[in-house]
Amino acid sequence: MGISSRSRLFACLTALALSLATPGWAQGNEGTALTPAQARAVAGQLLRDGQPGLSQKIAIRLVQADSEDIEALLILARAEYQLGAPARSAFAARKAYRLADTPDERFASALVVSKALAAQENYALSQWWLRRAGQVTDNPRYEQAAKNQFRQVEARNPWSAKLRFSVQPSSNINGGPTTNTYRLGNYVFVDPTAVPLSGVEYGTNLSIKRTFGQRKRGAPLFHLGLELDDTRFTLSNDAKAAVPTARAEDFTLTRLTASAGVTLPDAKGAAATRAELTLGRTWRGGKPLAETVGLELNRDHRLPTGARLGYGIGYERQERLDRPIRSADIVRGQAYWAQRIEGAGQVSFSLAVSDTTSQSGEIAADAVTLAMRFVPEGKIAGATPSLQLSHGARFYDRAVYGADKRQDRSTVLSGELFFQQLDYMGFAPTLSVTYSRNHSNISFFDYEEYGVGFGIRSTF
Repeated sequence: MGISSRSRLFACLTALALSLATPGWAQGNEGTALTPAQARAVAGQLLRDGQPGLSQKIAIRLVQADSEDIEALLILARAEYQLGAPARSAFAARKAYRLADTPDERFASALVVSKALAAQENYALSQWWLRRAGQVTDNPRYEQAAKNQFRQVEARNPWSAKLRFSVQPSSNINGGPTTNTYRLGNYVFVDPTAVPLSGVEYGTNLSIKRTFGQRKRGAPLFHLGLELDDTRFTLSNDAKAAVPTARAEDFTLTRLTASAGVTLPDAKGAAATRAELTLGRTWRGGKPLAETVGLELNRDHRLPTGARLGYGIGYERQERLDRPIRSADIVRGQAYWAQRIEGAGQVSFSLAVSDTTSQSGEIAADAVTLAMRFVPEGKIAGATPSLQLSHGARFYDRAVYGADKRQDRSTVLSGELFFQQLDYMGFAPTLSVTYSRNHSNISFFDYEEYGVGFGIRSTF
């Protein structure tokens, strides 16, 4: 269609819209009367042609004639949004959602509600409506559109919150040794209570962060954060029979951490420097265990190949409240590299080293850990798999248990399945299997653990 033809069509639509917007349009002349379907088509075309004001007027009259006209409500919601009236837009879209009969209608309504809420800077509720939009549709393209929009709103939201749950049956919740017999010089000791106790581990992690600053390339971003990590246990009947005096509450571990930091991105956006100060307090068995203060400095790069590279250093002071002699100063260093391999998946490697100084020979040690994680592109039973392997060594500074200094070598192997196809409101279950083995030259610290975990993770 030529430019002149399009102009004539647009002029006709505009004139018709103006006539419909006048009182009594529904009872217009016999020759000019339009059906509601034709009026909706005109309003929709005007909206697409950048005339939200005219589209709004038609949609209002349609809704006045039929308050349950879902398509008219959606046109009205979109027109109000374009006219800069997000509150009215959200009102109309919510009503359309309540009246919607099909997945497509519910998705379209929820998406408009989310956009209107984001325009009002109500980002958290906007994200919730995007989860709702992803839930009500069975169209993969629509679901991906909701996820893309979610990430955009998330980037604009100065508040972020993450909540994780996990349930993990374990063969050794207390880190009990593989043997409760150990030797000190010529003496052999047996501790009947030093045995692995089986049970179930329940983990909860809640973190909240508030970001300050303008989200633009090269601009610094400041943040304040609060994190609660809580791990609780129940003992199996076998564990209770093996050690009748054992109480699951004694193994409870709770940590509360407050943080403040800054991110300094480079002007090109390919690298950033991050600094963070943390203050923490830990309880074991409901009793204060330690207070900590830490400082970390990290540098992250996005390489031209698409790989990500990072490295950093940190310092932490631990004040033990149960046994002050176990207080410690810890200096850490870490680095990582991650790359997506075409046709294979995502692979990453990390290296961590630490030097712990303390008056206690049970605490002072040097440690190194190397870890690898692989997420293949394929699926297993419809789930996304991942595999992680880590190996570490810890060398203690002073001999405490006999003449030899303690040396530990630990290996952790874990696999996880993420069942994204079972998601509800953007959350899906995970199933993990973990094997841990610690070899120590002091038999009292030689242990083994098997665990199966169940959790929930966001698909957005």
